This record gives sequence, C-alpha cells and structure tokens, in this order.
Amino acid sequence: MPHSLVHNKSAQTSTWTSPLPYAWLISLRGTTILSMSSIDRHLKIIDAALLSAKIVKDASEASEVLIPLKVTAGIMITILETIRGVKTNKEDWATLGEHLATQIKGMQDNLSRCSIPHSTALLLAVNSYEQKLYNVLTKVRLVSSRGQVEGVFRYRIDKEEIIELNRDVRIYWSDFIREISVQTHETVHRVEKDVNKIKHGVNRVEISVDSIGNDNQINKLAPLLSATGEDHDICLHGTRTVVLKLIREWANDPNAPQLWWLTDVAGAGKSTIAKQMSTEWEREGRLGGCFFFDKTRPETTTRQWFCDTLAAQLANNQPQLRSSIAHGIEEIGPVLAVCLFEKKLQKLVVRPMKDVALVLVIDALDECDERDRALILRNLLCSLSQ
Repeated sequence: MPHSLVHNKSAQTSTWTSPLPYAWLISLRGTTILSMSSIDRHLKIIDAALLSAKIVKDASEASEVLIPLKVTAGIMITILETIRGVKTNKEDWATLGEHLATQIKGMQDNLSRCSIPHSTALLLAVNSYEQKLYNVLTKVRLVSSRGQVEGVFRYRIDKEEIIELNRDVRIYWSDFIREISVQTHETVHRVEKDVNKIKHGVNRVEISVDSIGNDNQINKLAPLLSATGEDHDICLHGTRTVVLKLIREWANDPNAPQLWWLTDVAGAGKSTIAKQMSTEWEREGRLGGCFFFDKTRPETTTRQWFCDTLAAQLANNQPQLRSSIAHGIEEIGPVLAVCLFEKKLQKLVVRPMKDVALVLVIDALDECDERDRALILRNLLCSLSQ
C-alpha cells in the first residue's frame, strides 16, 4: 500500500477522512539580524564563551563528577583566547565561539547526570572529543595567525577554513552525543535485564512476553530530548489566532493539501505556533511526534537523531503502534545506530503510521545542516508522491 509523510484523516476519527496517513507542519525560523557593530558583537560573544568555559573549568577542579572536563575546558579557553584578537572574519570566529560555549555547557550537563565512578565508555567519549578539539586548536592557531594581517585575498581563504572548522566542531559534538547515548542505553538495558529477572522470579506477577519484547526493542532507540520542544512556550491566549485557525481548519479538511509549510521572518513566532499545535494534537491524541531543530543546540542540527526521536515519541504517544515500531527495529538489527536514513525513516516512522490519523510537526528545518535538510525534504517529497 502506498504511503506518504503527510496527513491522514481517514482512520479512527469522523472528522479526518483523507486516505493519506499523516501530516508534517514545518516552519523556517529565518535569519536573525543583529544591530550591534560586528566588532562589539565579536568581542561580546567570545567573552561570553570564555566566561562559560572558565566556569566549567573551575567547576571541574572542585567537583569529582566534572573532573573529566578539566582538560577539555582548558583547550576551549586557549582556542577562545586565540581567536579573540583576530582582526578578520570576526563574525565567523564568533560563530565558532558560540558553538564551543554551547558544547562545553552541554558536556557539563551530561556529566552532571552521570554517577561516580564514571564508566570507561563515558571517559573514552570525553577523551575522544578532547583529542578532536586539540586538532581544532592546532588549526585555529594556524588560521588566526594569518588573520592578524588584513587583506581581501587572505580574508576569503581564511573564511573558507573557518567555516570548515565550524563544521568540524559540530561533527565532533554529534559524535560525542552519539557515544554518550550508546553508553546510556547500554546501562538502561542492563538495568532492564536485571528488573526482568526479578519480575520473572515472582510467580504472582503476570508478564506479557510480547509487551516486554516490544519494550526491549524500542529501548534501543536513542531519542534526543532537546529536540522535542520541551523548552518552547505555547501561544499566549488571544494571540496568533488567524494562523492557528487556518492550521486547525487544514488539519480537519479532507480535501486540504497534505503538507502545511509555515514560513515567516525571524522572530514571528513560528516555533511557538509549532509548540501550540503539537500540544493541542497531543491532547487530542492526534500527535505522532515532533522535532525542533535549533542552531543553539548543535546536536539537533543534523539528521542523526531525527528518526529515533520521532519513532520514540510515536511509540509513547500511540501505544497501539509499538509492535510495528519494534518490528522495524528488529528488522534493522544491530546496525540501528548507523542505518541508512531512508531505511530507518520508512521502517520506524512511515510504515507504522500508514493506517492511523496522526500529525508530525517539524520546526525550524532551515536550522538543520544543509545536506541533511535536503535529505529529509527529499524523503518527505518522495513519500508524498507515492
């Protein structure tokens, strides 16, 4: 049966009668225009990043939990102090500073949730990131030394190298998050295994074998909690009434287009609208899942966690689909973490939703990595055409 990543209004509700299964609500956040001078902005961003790194370094010296971050924070401080005095490409260097500040804070948050002593896997993940960051420092020293002399030709060459550094830093952070997620899920699986043994030892406890099997499979997913929009606010009462009315009418119209694409200038409140509608649809039992891209959270700016995050929400929001999702995970097998995006999306999201009336909400797609954004859109349009 053909299926698509669009709106199904046929199943289980009298108000949804379209033969297609579900919908995507997509918003583009746009480009933020800053009014401060480039020099002031560069220094303020770098100084703020330096402050964050120094705070984490000081904390790592005082807290056993954060000890692994001491060297990493030191390398970041050296990088930021190096780029602070560069005369060219200030905006690009400032972007690098923003990425580093976000990442060191993210590492602090991740380690703060871990128990002592740290596992070998966690320490290896931190060490791997640290080594990659040292390579960034080497490149930064080379490029920044040239940036002390202003010149159009030098400016263009350095700009390309700084953009590449920014890309490398995002990749290194994604690698770290992936390694941490794998370590966390391995721990969860071990605990779950022990709990199941205890349950099986109590004769009066009834256990559904199928349910446990499904849960075991679904627990292999690595959803990204920071991409679920939990930190976004819904619309204030009486605001954005026109566009909300249009979206609600679209969701209930069996003849409406299968895709609603929301775009506007930066700061217009598109993410708030996306959060408002996802909240309403969750309350009504219509929500499959949502993914909020956010350039201030590097781990959300790639496709890496996209399918896992949507599939995990889908299994949680729609318990009747857990068996189908678990079957897809079992089909993919041990290569789940490195499975092709197209295959994972089809087996974990598209196929389970083919006979239900649900909506998927995707926010700030323009803040996703350009190549990954193209891949997501290509698969979306391919499903629409089926």
